[in-house]
Amino acid sequence: MCVALYVYGYRFVKLKNYLLGVEWLILATSAGNFAFYWVTYSQVSWDIMVFLDAFSRAFGVTLVAVLGMMAATHKFKPPISTDAWLFVATMAATAILLYSGLFDPVLPYFYLAAWYLALIYLVYVTWKLYTAGETAVAVHMTMALLSITIVLTIYDFFPIPGDETNLVFNFYFIAMLTWGYGFSVFYYAYTALLRIADAPD
Repeated sequence: MCVALYVYGYRFVKLKNYLLGVEWLILATSAGNFAFYWVTYSQVSWDIMVFLDAFSRAFGVTLVAVLGMMAATHKFKPPISTDAWLFVATMAATAILLYSGLFDPVLPYFYLAAWYLALIYLVYVTWKLYTAGETAVAVHMTMALLSITIVLTIYDFFPIPGDETNLVFNFYFIAMLTWGYGFSVFYYAYTALLRIADAPD
C-alpha cells in the first residue's frame, strides 16, 4: 500500500491534481508509519499513523479526494491556495475530532457516515465509466468500492475472530491489501474520466 500510493500520489501531482496527489501521499505515509510502528513500537509512529488515518477517514478520502475527482467529472479546479487552505482546515478539524474528547462516542459512526456519503458520488463515477465504455476500469472501480466499503464497515464494528493472533487473515493485513488495490484503481478511474472529458461529442 505504501509504495503503490506514493507512486500514484506522485502521478496525481504530475497531473497537477494536488488534492488527490497530497491525499494519496498522506495515505502512503500513514501506511509507512504503521509498518514502522510494528517493527520499532515507536509511539511517535503510532501517533502519526492514528492522526493521518483519522484525517483520511473523516475528510481526506471522503471530502478532499471527492473534490479532487471532480476535476475530471465537473471541471472543479480551484487555485492551489484553495487546495492548501482545504488541507489546513480539514487537518484542524481532524485534531478537534480526535483530541477534544467531545466526539469520542460518535467517531466510528462519523467515519462510516462520511464514507457512505462519499460513496454516492463514487458510484456515480463508476456509472459514468460504464456508460462511456471504460468497462475494464469500471469493473475494477466496482470491486474497489465494494471491498473498501466492506473493510470500512467492519473497521470499528465487526472484529475478525482470532484477529490478534492470525498472521494472515487479520484486519490490518486485509485492509492494507484492500486499500493498496482500491486506492490505486482511483488513479486509473481518474485518467479514464479525463479521456472521457476530452473525447469529442
